[in-house]
Parts: sequence; C-alpha cells; structure tokens
Amino acid sequence: MKKISYYLSFLLLCTAITFISCDDEQLEGEFSSTPDGSDPAVFCAETGLLAIAEAQIALIGLDPADAQAGCDSLRATINSFIATCGDEGGTLQMLLDELGTDCNLVTDGGGDDDDDSGIDGVFFITFRANGELVDMRFDTASTSADFLTNMSFSGPVGDDCARDYGPGLNANNDSFIPQSGVEFYNLLSLNDLCTTTPESEAINLAFPTGNYSYSTSDSEYGVGFGYSPSEDNFFNTLGGSQSGSTFSIQSSEEANIFVAGNLFEAGQTIEGTFSCTIYNESNPGETIAITDGSFRLRVSED
Repeated sequence: MKKISYYLSFLLLCTAITFISCDDEQLEGEFSSTPDGSDPAVFCAETGLLAIAEAQIALIGLDPADAQAGCDSLRATINSFIATCGDEGGTLQMLLDELGTDCNLVTDGGGDDDDDSGIDGVFFITFRANGELVDMRFDTASTSADFLTNMSFSGPVGDDCARDYGPGLNANNDSFIPQSGVEFYNLLSLNDLCTTTPESEAINLAFPTGNYSYSTSDSEYGVGFGYSPSEDNFFNTLGGSQSGSTFSIQSSEEANIFVAGNLFEAGQTIEGTFSCTIYNESNPGETIAITDGSFRLRVSED
C-alpha cells in the first residue's frame, strides 16, 4: 500500500459535493438523532458532508503506516452519513466500494499500481533571472511545501484548438507570489489534434520531445514563459523578441490518473530546458533575461 495521493482527497470531495446534496427536498422517514447531535436536515445538507470532506482531507500525504487508520475513519464517516441520510442513487456506496480495504485508488500508467512516476516525485521550475537563481519545487512526498503546483487554462471554452495550457508553480502563501509557469498556446492545434482526437487522448500526444518555438501571439501555436517575482509585476515572453531563445522538451511520459481502473484525468509529465527574455506586461521596456532554465511539470486535461 503506497502513500495516499493528494489526488484522492480532491476527487472524493468533488464527487461528494457534486452528487450528494439534499437540494432542499423534504427528508423522508424518522430521524431520532445524528452523529454530531445536529438537526437532521442540517446534517444531511451541510455538516455531514463537511465531516466526509474533513475525513478525506485528513488522508492527504499519509504514510503507509497511518493510511489504514485514515481510510477506516473515512469509511466510517461515509457509513454514518448513509445511515442517517440515506444514499439516493448509490453514489456513496459506490465510493465505499472503490475505497476497497486500503483506499488505494489512484494510479497512473494505465492503472499499474506499482508505477506512479508520472504523478509523483519532484516537480520544479528553476532558472536564473538576470543572473539570480530562482528555484521553485514541490515534492509530492513532503508533508510541507514552500511552493505548490498549479495548472491554468485560458482561451475560449469548448474550442480545443484555441485553448492554452499553463503548468507552473506558485508560492504557498496568501498571495501565491512569487510564481512562474510554462505556457502552451493553442496546444492541441498541433497536427490538428483538436479536430481528430478527444482531449483525454490528445494530451498524451501533444508533447513530443524536441525543440519548440516561442509564440509571438497567444493566437498562434507555440510556447511561452511567465514569471511574477512580486505582486503587480508579471513578466512573459509575449512582450517582445525571442531571438536566441530556446525551449526543449527532453522527456515526456504519460501521467494519467485512474480511479478504480477508469481514466479520471489525462496528463503528461514533461521535463526540459529553456532560455528567453521576458517583458513586464505593464512596462514592456523592463525586461528580465532568463537563462539556465529547467523544469519538470505535469500538464493535465481541461
């Protein structure tokens, strides 16, 4: 049994809140008490779901020695909710079935439970900004982190050909600054993937190893790089010339997330190097020379 992945908590939390709600319907049957002593209507609509969410959050990053107790607690919390509120549609029972005996739900590599290399490990962006070293990294095995991974999307929703994908890292603080990230503009327009292949499959085909060109506009296919060293200061590559700049993907591996053997989220983990010039969005005359850049990031489907 491996360390519980943070993906598990996110998945179950979204599932519970999306599919289990009372929708202001009248509760049927007699409810003499609830596990926390609250009003049954409040428990089934709010506090019971919150208890499930808290039990899921408690699983984040648990070591194998502690994972069984955390899994048992989550299972008991779900069973308590079902006993009090019912389980219309069987969604919570489905979650219990998928939890199995050890909550070992999340895998990558086509469901091979022994290979989580694509979704685990150290994700990072490191570079020199005008000669000064910037090192942002997140270790999935760590119980604390100075930086967290993020994934942004932009462009018209529903138009896969024009969607932009932006994996990166940001500081683990209230402002999320500093932050940096790679941008893939109009990613799935490469080889017309957007018109021939579902996004869940195209993501694994869109990052071949090799050299890439920087975009001069967010309306054309290509890569970019952005960096915010402080609040109200955002620099990116779209602001001017990229003569002499480089961007290379040197490793590209599938990092799909499967839940109970079914594809939950397609992803690709990429590693590479880069150099470029970035321009202040609010003052294009201010530039930063980026050198010695390298990264390991996971790009996921929208």
